[in-house]
Amino acid sequence: MTRTSIALSLFLLASITCSTTPNTARPGATTADVDGGDWRATQPTAGPEPQLQAPVPTREILNNGLTVLWVNKNKLPLVSLTVLIRAGSASDPKDRAGLASMVGEMLRSGTKSRTADQINDEIETLGTGLHVSADQDTLELSLTTLTGNLPAALDVIADLLQNPTFPAAELERVRRKQLATLTRMLDDPRTVAGNIFAKAVFGDHPYGHTSLGNHAAVQAMSRKDVVGFYRRNIVPGNTAIIFVGDIDTEAASRATKHALGAWSTPGAGTSPPPSPITQPAQVTLVHKADAPQSQLAVGQLGISRAHPDYFALLLCNAILGGEFTSRINMNLREDKGYTYGAYSSLQLLRGAGTFAVVTGVETTATSAAVAEILKEIAAIREADVSADELEDAKHKYTLSLPGYFQTVQTIAAMVANIYAHDLPLDYYQQVPEKIAAVNIADIRRVAQEHLQPQTLSVVVVGDKSKVVEGLKNLERGTIVELDANGSPLDN
Repeated sequence: MTRTSIALSLFLLASITCSTTPNTARPGATTADVDGGDWRATQPTAGPEPQLQAPVPTREILNNGLTVLWVNKNKLPLVSLTVLIRAGSASDPKDRAGLASMVGEMLRSGTKSRTADQINDEIETLGTGLHVSADQDTLELSLTTLTGNLPAALDVIADLLQNPTFPAAELERVRRKQLATLTRMLDDPRTVAGNIFAKAVFGDHPYGHTSLGNHAAVQAMSRKDVVGFYRRNIVPGNTAIIFVGDIDTEAASRATKHALGAWSTPGAGTSPPPSPITQPAQVTLVHKADAPQSQLAVGQLGISRAHPDYFALLLCNAILGGEFTSRINMNLREDKGYTYGAYSSLQLLRGAGTFAVVTGVETTATSAAVAEILKEIAAIREADVSADELEDAKHKYTLSLPGYFQTVQTIAAMVANIYAHDLPLDYYQQVPEKIAAVNIADIRRVAQEHLQPQTLSVVVVGDKSKVVEGLKNLERGTIVELDANGSPLDN
């Protein structure tokens, strides 16, 4: 049916409806007169607040060290299957940044019994798609399939984990793909700002490079590098298999033992990287000629997910810049009109993460926006937040949390967090109580301990000719000038 025929059908339907519905309204009649009530004048009352029903996953550790976690949710005949390996870009060798991502892609490029095309065909025949991703701490493979197709899907996944061949031709294909992605990233000011910020905050620490690495490292990678990463890190003792959906305890255990019980590669779990060294605060300017606006990233080292101050700092961040109504967004967007939105966030890793404020602002407001961000960070350290601010932050967080446990995919992601960060199995059931326990004094304490103005790094991606003088007036030391690759800018 064409768009024209659809429009005509809707018009005829509307005409029939109008012609068969008596018009009882007299001239000047109100809605209340027509339907016999004034319900439109009364605002509907809010429904009951959503209640958190966080499941506690069941865990079994097989004889080979493989961790199995599962949650039964049988409303639909679906199962989410996730493989989580605690080895991400932080496990890359120093001169091979981006290796974890390449290995992840190469895992589905062929095994001893399947070619890459055969793997893709089998996955497609099962009515699903295999997703592979890498971040700083983990490498993940995931899919969602009908319950009846789970044994076949798990058979493919088990083959990828145990019998990859890493064909040379596939290595070149993955290399070209990764290089093309890196090239595209250089045109995205927000991505560039994030990459440069990580380097400014972490320095040479394993968290200091992105999961995709850089052009030089990716160009230099060999099949030997890929095989070496696989043998060191993709082992049963470093891996969890997570099932969420229409699967019970016996079925999850039996299926995993059948598919992966014989996987015997030795190796222990990967430890979090060492604590990073605080880098000197600096202003980094990435020149982008004729940029219509400046992209900003302002922040510093943060805490790990397992840190005891996590919940207090989470609420502190919500008040400062984590919500639309937060102080930073109200200042830069609503009051000053510098931006469409400015937000802060905590990057939570197995080791120390980051605290960062990110925004894009008018070029002429670049230095003023940085100054306002620094002012808001100083203010939350120097005075207590209000009771209303804290209660609003608590309310928003606790109301949003139940939404993360509605689908098999989102539940799988939460269970993956438990494994990745060594959290208790009942962690999410504890969250409401921990959130409720945070008080005003806690907010000020964590702000003073974890938000240090003297160590804040500032990254600006914008037109040097229009912003450099204003940045000098901030009096935050020497301005480091780089290109989008992170190389020193030729002046």
